[in-house]
Amino acid sequence: MRRTSWPWLAAAVLAAAACFFLLSGRILPGASDRETGDQGFQLLGTVIQLIKHDYVDEPSPAKTMDGAFRGLVDSLDILSTYLTPADALKYQDSQKTVYQDSGVVLLKAFGGFPQVVGLVDNSPAAQSGLKPGDAISSINGRSTYGLSLVETQLALKSRGNETAKIKVLRQARTMDLTLGRALPAGLPVSFTAAKGTAGILRIRRIAAPCTVEVRATLNSRLRARSGPLVLDLRNCSEGDAEEARRLLNLFLQADRIGSFLKRQGGSEILSCPQTPKWKSVPLAVWTNLGTQGAAELVAGVLQDFRRAKVIGLETPGLAAKTQLLSLPDGSALLLTTGVFALNSGKKIWGEGVKPDGEIDIRDDSPNSYLKKTINLLSSR
Repeated sequence: MRRTSWPWLAAAVLAAAACFFLLSGRILPGASDRETGDQGFQLLGTVIQLIKHDYVDEPSPAKTMDGAFRGLVDSLDILSTYLTPADALKYQDSQKTVYQDSGVVLLKAFGGFPQVVGLVDNSPAAQSGLKPGDAISSINGRSTYGLSLVETQLALKSRGNETAKIKVLRQARTMDLTLGRALPAGLPVSFTAAKGTAGILRIRRIAAPCTVEVRATLNSRLRARSGPLVLDLRNCSEGDAEEARRLLNLFLQADRIGSFLKRQGGSEILSCPQTPKWKSVPLAVWTNLGTQGAAELVAGVLQDFRRAKVIGLETPGLAAKTQLLSLPDGSALLLTTGVFALNSGKKIWGEGVKPDGEIDIRDDSPNSYLKKTINLLSSR
């Protein structure tokens, strides 16, 4: 057994303690009191001493530090994560530049493999052989078991169109697939006529210029007729709250449509103050497990205001705000700083949007959605 010096261990203690107190002070409700901080620091010291005296060998300093940060932050919730310097740079760059992507929509719990819950139409993922329900166990030889949802999503993005080698678990089988990458196909929105409706508006991502495109599309395509306008938010997993607010203001007006709840009772109120152009158009919203974040906010608010019926599958509950906090070595913490709650008091975060008309997940074709929509709204 080697017994070399442990200077990195002291650094690990200080770094882990710093993360602990950072989280206690900024994020974790009720965790900022002195007693909680003292107990946490004592536990950290105990763990370090046990490793120092009883572990069979000296672990890799870099691996141990990375694992300590990752375990501490990634266990908070599905969106919070520790990012290495390389991933932190990539994350920041991806917020400013449109990256090429595979088009696979994922969910991932802490301590598990990411699961495919949706495939974007006409994307490389839709043509790769992947199916909803598949689990991705590795990307380019890197295991996804210890990665967060954000890290997994970053691993599937790139500046170029190079392919990614992935391992897929499907029931009792393991498969090797090659996943291409491409820029997002088409405009953020598209419109399709459908019998019994005023049309189906497919929204792929709720980020600028989504609302501008919706307005232009409806101005040219929407006609006065019986039947609801369908907002198809299936597999709409990208976007931001401000664009969601602007989109909602096309269909409703209110001083308060909901709020992001923050630490110690703080809140950020969202409002739709302008007169909506399509205030009286009946609406239906289509959802599935790929309806995430900003899309859940849109679906939940329209349902809460009784402006729309929601048809489909319950959403995963990821409507939240995050903040990237940079660390001195170039790494970063992406932390959840606010969770969205409706005017009714219900939180979308962790609960999701429950449909008024549920679709059988084994038969989730557009025809099933359309039939359920027409039946549900015609019986009102």
